[in-house]
Amino acid sequence: ANSAQTVGDQGMYGAYLLDRLIKTLHAKEYSLNLAPELMPLPDLQALSDGRFDGLVWLNIVPHGPLLEAFYASPVPVVAIGGIYGEMPDRGALFLIEEETSYRTILDHLAGLGHRRILYSDRPVDRYDALGEARAEGLTVMAKSYGIEVIVRAAKDANEAFEVWKELSSRPTAIVAYSDHRGAMLMQAARENGVRVPEDLSILTFDGSPLSLWGWPGLTTIRPPVDQLADLAIEHLIQQMERLPIEPVLQRYPATLYEAGSTGPASA
Repeated sequence: ANSAQTVGDQGMYGAYLLDRLIKTLHAKEYSLNLAPELMPLPDLQALSDGRFDGLVWLNIVPHGPLLEAFYASPVPVVAIGGIYGEMPDRGALFLIEEETSYRTILDHLAGLGHRRILYSDRPVDRYDALGEARAEGLTVMAKSYGIEVIVRAAKDANEAFEVWKELSSRPTAIVAYSDHRGAMLMQAARENGVRVPEDLSILTFDGSPLSLWGWPGLTTIRPPVDQLADLAIEHLIQQMERLPIEPVLQRYPATLYEAGSTGPASA
């Protein structure tokens, strides 16, 4: 049976992406196997011992043993998402235009009068450069908008909310690294009598279905998941069928889905 393997960081965005990958692969009579997040390198090497026909990598990292394993894999390979700036030697990378996302966020918040925002990230992980890159990208670009970005990492939303409360001059908006963090921040705000968006605006990355489940809905940066998954699978199958194909590095813009979690900056 034809089979493809995925490796990488999941979360709600990952689950949404995996759902599309599964549907696309099954339509082409392939099965999909999931590898645990951040597998040890020896296990990653075992992925290419003949039991799988191809490899789909979620959230590629720009350096280190995982990237080396990506290039060393003898089976066809594609990557979706993450941070990487160079043309691959082989396979294909389908990435999000992160700078466009930062500008979209800042245009939206600046237009609502926000001048001090908190970027809420998870603790630094040596395998995940995306959160760190987003923090730096937002901070640098925000200067041209006259916006101050405060970056803080927290293990969960409750800790992130406490960080926000304890700041001497509270930011009027929080940008969360994921829909899940944003949804839990809204719950923490509600439990503490803080109104969203009247007292605090919350904006997230991911654009997963989770952003629609709560009230108010989350204003979120939504990547083109269906397009990324379909292009990646098309390229992977062409590799597996040994068709002549060049390495690919393509970036696609995400869009802003505006819901009820953002509003004018509180006084």
